[in-house]
Amino acid sequence: MLKSSSNSVKPITMPREDKEQEEEQKARTAYDLIRMRLDRLEKNIDKPASIPQRRDPRKPRPPPDFVRNVVGSSAAAGSAEFHIFRSNRKREMDRLDYMYKKAEEEELDAKFQERRAEQLRIEEEKTAKKRRKRSKLQKMLFQL
Repeated sequence: MLKSSSNSVKPITMPREDKEQEEEQKARTAYDLIRMRLDRLEKNIDKPASIPQRRDPRKPRPPPDFVRNVVGSSAAAGSAEFHIFRSNRKREMDRLDYMYKKAEEEELDAKFQERRAEQLRIEEEKTAKKRRKRSKLQKMLFQL
């Protein structure tokens, strides 16, 4: 049996190309990781920070044009038919869910744009009214 001694051989590690990744692997918690990144950003104030773009949710595949092996609750259904049916049904439910969410998102966006346009119109009316008042005051002051 091998005894472990204090003079044991340590494994040789190759230096990494990316020092930031090596440093980030030392973080024990998410808090430490964020702190390390913020410290690095503070050291290099002039360097622009990378802001990741938001990913669009993955669009599901379109349904197949022709579904093979359509077996209902007949006696000829094999042992795998239920699992195939279940996966097809789940895929279709995911596709429908995606379509409903997309439609709801578009509807909410349209409502927001409508409210925003109305608010801008109201603000423009108020600004125009105040502008007319100011011009009247200036005309009165210049007449005196």
